Amino acid sequence: MTSPIFLTINEESISLEQAIDYLQKTGRFQEFLMNIVAQHALAKEIQSHIDLSLSKAVLEQRLVDFRTQNNLINPNDFQTWLTDRGLNYEAFRQQSLWNLSLELLREQISREQLLNFFQQRKPFLDQVILSWIAVDTEDLILEMHQKLESGADFDQIADVYASPDEDAYGVEEPFSREGMPEVLKAAIAPVEPGNFTEPVNLDDRWYIFRVDALITAELNDELKYQLEAELFEQWLNNKVESMTVKLEVN
Repeated sequence: MTSPIFLTINEESISLEQAIDYLQKTGRFQEFLMNIVAQHALAKEIQSHIDLSLSKAVLEQRLVDFRTQNNLINPNDFQTWLTDRGLNYEAFRQQSLWNLSLELLREQISREQLLNFFQQRKPFLDQVILSWIAVDTEDLILEMHQKLESGADFDQIADVYASPDEDAYGVEEPFSREGMPEVLKAAIAPVEPGNFTEPVNLDDRWYIFRVDALITAELNDELKYQLEAELFEQWLNNKVESMTVKLEVN
């Protein structure tokens, strides 16, 4: 059986089989295939669980808001915007409806799990502000640590021991424990704000960190969206992995 025509390039027909062969040679076929499977899984789920009449009602207002926010109320400006993106109005509307349906599906799937997921992730989402002093030798860091334990001021110790380079002493902007090296995460875990860690060896240097502040994560709109996206990605990956896929190309 002849493979169906997939597209035409310079009047030359490219079959579906040939297109797949091109993708396989570049190592992109698996990604291409998984994108199709994922879209199919999403389309079936949206068809089964999303009230499309509600989506369409909300969509109309979304389209008006989009045009207002992007200064596209003028019909000529909007048509130019569509043309520049290779869209007509119906394609734009369907694309917007799909995005809205995905948003509703994401919220629906994550709703029951969100609070528990937040509590599980919270220790890693909490942020910390650290000051540090870095030296090159273990002997120096032990000497510094002993003086700090005896009541010496952290900043004064930094003035005495830290070398002139910019990495030897400083204050870190708030950041989450999630991205920390494990050795640093373990070092600051028992330390209360205002206190300092045991000596820590990182990247061939020795550090003492002071915990300046802990910032507790709150489930605000931005974090809610982030966690919903993570839960949705997990759900979609599980959905795709459970599907039986058979390639029907000879």
